[in-house]
Amino acid sequence: MPQRKPAMTQVSSNLTLFYRLFIPVFFVVFLGALVAFLWVNPAEYYANARGSTVRYVATGLFAGLLLVIALTVWRLRRVEMSREWVYVTDYFRQARYPWTNVARVVEMPLGLFRVVDVHFHEPGSFGSRARFVASGSRWRLFKDEFPDKLADKLG
Repeated sequence: MPQRKPAMTQVSSNLTLFYRLFIPVFFVVFLGALVAFLWVNPAEYYANARGSTVRYVATGLFAGLLLVIALTVWRLRRVEMSREWVYVTDYFRQARYPWTNVARVVEMPLGLFRVVDVHFHEPGSFGSRARFVASGSRWRLFKDEFPDKLADKLG
């Protein structure tokens, strides 16, 4: 009996959940608790450093890293693709875009990762772009299985 091919292919990495939720939550909880402790504890010195300097540096570091997380990993999405649709989710809500709405697909190798941006003609609930970390094998298989979908869109 011939095997049926799946209707949808998850092309984003399985680690998207880790990047999208685990890292930001634990960062905010642990580093946020440290910053809160530094502001609540009235110590004048922390290991030969002035308490006020440590508080301001820790708060600035926390705010800076929070901004980096908001601009990078928090924007990652889980993406699944089929012959007719592109499904995008951020683990709280899901959107379905037809392939006719996909303007272009841009791949960017970043060291060990391959980040892919899917740009849409008409913005949807996730805006005009969906970014994901591509699964090495599944992304390659999707490109091989549906070359007609990405032929004119890869840029």
